[in-house]
Amino acid sequence: MAKSFYTIRMEFGIAEEQADRLDEIAMDIRRLADNTLGDTLLGIGSAWNSNSSVDYIKKGRKVQEELKIRARELQNTARVIRDIAKTTYDAEMYAYNLAKTRQY
Repeated sequence: MAKSFYTIRMEFGIAEEQADRLDEIAMDIRRLADNTLGDTLLGIGSAWNSNSSVDYIKKGRKVQEELKIRARELQNTARVIRDIAKTTYDAEMYAYNLAKTRQY
């Protein structure tokens, strides 16, 4: 059975909301990596002077970069969701309009 206009619009809207939520999560992760973790590592560097502090900060920077990579991956996933949702929406609307105008 063909989907209704309402169903097509609702499913597209849900996909858009999910993509928006992924973008929000990505921004939160990036903000944590840049600000919170970055400030913490700077504080550690200022307060802890030893060879082990340098190693600890290097590991922290590696974690910071990994968080940024994961944030970018989430943003890419959100973009793919939007692309697929738009393509699906267009195809379903085409089918809907075709079925609506069909004559028997």
